[in-house]
Amino acid sequence: MEDKQMPKLLYTSALILLLSIAGQAQNTPVPTPIAIPQYPLTKLEQMQATTGAAIIRSFSRIAEMSGSVSKGVGTVELQALELFNTSTGEKQYGLAIEVSEGNKTDRTSRSLIDLDEIDGLLAGIDAISKVDSKAVGFESYRADYSTGDYFRVSVFTNISGREPSIAIVSGLTSCTVNFSLNDLMKFREYIVMGKAKIE
Repeated sequence: MEDKQMPKLLYTSALILLLSIAGQAQNTPVPTPIAIPQYPLTKLEQMQATTGAAIIRSFSRIAEMSGSVSKGVGTVELQALELFNTSTGEKQYGLAIEVSEGNKTDRTSRSLIDLDEIDGLLAGIDAISKVDSKAVGFESYRADYSTGDYFRVSVFTNISGREPSIAIVSGLTSCTVNFSLNDLMKFREYIVMGKAKIE
């Protein structure tokens, strides 16, 4: 009799154990995915994506800057850009900023900045470059300015009294090269030069 009841007891125990595990799994919180902001397409992106028409892309290299990445050197290249739709005669102007992480990852990303975004970018750089620990009242801070097409400039520090670091970031994959505050001012000058080229 005991031999016949053993399989039933084992089956019942296994069933209880499985139901218990399933119940715990249902109560386990699921991590919320990090939302990636969806920016509207810039005018340059819209024209670049045009089909059924010949698009002529003309550009001039304004400058290239070398900065730091983890265990290596990265670059940021700035170009003045014109796109011309041969079917409609429409032209769009702006800047192309290419961020390359160099030998660290070999990742490269390019962001397109419309002509009417440039003044805002310059003002944004001016604003974030003035932020410091005294102004915010905390030892660590980060100040960002973003344009469309996933381009961002950040000023940040994690140690009180230390000169802030600058991050120039491009693309959904956040290709990043770091610079000093003096380098940021040079980058601003290059943006002004690029704007003068296309106005």
